[in-house]
Amino acid sequence: MSMITKSLFLTWSVVNCFGDRSLPGIDVSTFSFSTIEHAIACGNFFKLIDFEELTRGDEVLSYNDKTGEYECTTIIGNYKKTYRKLAYMKHVKAEDDWEIRLTPDHLVYVAVSGGAKLKATKSLKIGDKLKTKYGDFEIKKISDTMEFPTAPITENANILAGGTAASVLSLKQAEIGKHLIKTMHEVLTQLDYVGSKADELLTSMFDAADHHRNAFLKGEKMLANLTAILDKDEVQLSDETKVKKLFDAFDREDHEAIRRKEQELFEEWKRARDAEGARIEL
Repeated sequence: MSMITKSLFLTWSVVNCFGDRSLPGIDVSTFSFSTIEHAIACGNFFKLIDFEELTRGDEVLSYNDKTGEYECTTIIGNYKKTYRKLAYMKHVKAEDDWEIRLTPDHLVYVAVSGGAKLKATKSLKIGDKLKTKYGDFEIKKISDTMEFPTAPITENANILAGGTAASVLSLKQAEIGKHLIKTMHEVLTQLDYVGSKADELLTSMFDAADHHRNAFLKGEKMLANLTAILDKDEVQLSDETKVKKLFDAFDREDHEAIRRKEQELFEEWKRARDAEGARIEL
């Protein structure tokens, strides 16, 4: 491990060895990296950028799980709270002094036969191999830490954290996360939001997605959240129809379930009427 790579992982952890338990007043569910993690900027020269400093439009190296290649992706925005709050994290140490810090539900790539697969940080085990741009590093130690989180969101939902291939999503967001990113990219593009304005709206909508994740017609509810925010700020989308279609896609299965139920109820009513000998006019 070079001195440059080793320097990426100096820590400002304030508490250690908490154990896997909920802590009063501490956020333990954020899908975040530690603020000490770095992205690798795309370009002809090697350049590191602190995750906290990434902003909408930045291009960084990422991992393509379909091709197994490392490629550029664009920062959509940064999930940031308006206040700094400590988060419970897992500190993963691998061979050759390789380290990464992630919240327990954060997804990271581990090397498997023929490629890599996503695994929640809390499920990592000693002996698993982290997938990195510089090789596969075997995990030697996993401990607990408390740090300030940050969560850059990329267009392809992946990023290299100091070289480690990781998702920008948590376990609970894996199902809808990629479509949410696509939807918010379109929203932010239409509004021409950058910087802190983009981060604020992105954070609000990811929070709304977490809140409505298991709700029926969650897309409809998330769109209502977005509409309320935009109405309050007195701004308007340039193509509301396109954005509505993106939110409708969240509810495709729910709408199909409604259609099937309506058909079942109609067939049941028709059988009842037929049994009574009544004529049905449609």
